[in-house]
Amino acid sequence: MNHATGVLLPFARIGAFIVAAPMVDSNAVPPLIKIALGLFLAIVVYPLIEVPPAVGWNFGSLLLLLQQLVIGFAMALALRVVFGLVHVGGQMIAQQMGLGFAALQDPQNGVQVPVVSRFYSVLLILLFFAINGHLVVIDILVGSFHSWPLTSGLPQWSVWDQFINWSALIFSGGLQMALPAVTVLLMVNMSFGVIARAAPQLNILVVGFPISLMAGLVLILLTLVTMVPLIHRYVGEALSMMQALVSG
Repeated sequence: MNHATGVLLPFARIGAFIVAAPMVDSNAVPPLIKIALGLFLAIVVYPLIEVPPAVGWNFGSLLLLLQQLVIGFAMALALRVVFGLVHVGGQMIAQQMGLGFAALQDPQNGVQVPVVSRFYSVLLILLFFAINGHLVVIDILVGSFHSWPLTSGLPQWSVWDQFINWSALIFSGGLQMALPAVTVLLMVNMSFGVIARAAPQLNILVVGFPISLMAGLVLILLTLVTMVPLIHRYVGEALSMMQALVSG
């Protein structure tokens, strides 16, 4: 029973993180692989941490198990905010360039997302692995059992308040990411309105759509230079927020 408790409690925190974390929660990853990964990490962590003695299945043990699930979900959601702002920013750009209707099935979330959002999501995933973000996540997840032991309960409200403010980055960060392209595309669309008033006989829908599409593609290419450092900064802030949740 002691060994079962020692593995079950870390597995609850790690398993909750794997279920909600981006990339790993994809439908392309079989559930057995997720369970095996979480169980493997829990077994590795078990000899390195202090676990409470087994007291049987009572309200206290169930509450302790629930606390580990909440901490694991919160750490995953802190990282998921970055993927959310990338989707929002890509959707803003897609709407302005006329690709809002062109959607693909996103294997990360199981929903339809614009192709521009999917492009930025792939870019984020490649950048995340390029900077060894997966290794940093595992290090933070394993180190959380030392900085925030199993019997420490939930973090204080000040930490959750900081986490709620961090989640607002989905909208502010998405707007910051899409603002240059959206501004230029808005000026292009305004110029189409002027042309439509000056030459009513011109079918502006037929002429304007390919121009908006080409302008959007060119802007995506030009803004990649500033987009990559911006995404890199947001990933670093997400990892810092994960660390802050379990730093006490």
